[in-house]
Amino acid sequence: QCKNPRCITSTERSIIHRFILIDKDKGIYKCEYCDQIYSWEG
Repeated sequence: QCKNPRCITSTERSIIHRFILIDKDKGIYKCEYCDQIYSWEG
């Protein structure tokens, strides 16, 4: 889930969270709606 409080998914609960993989090797994703960058470490 996107943690950006300005993201549309924070206010509109019916919208499905969607992320785009930017860098597979580093595990970096961005929110499809607000472009907030996240890294996945796991």
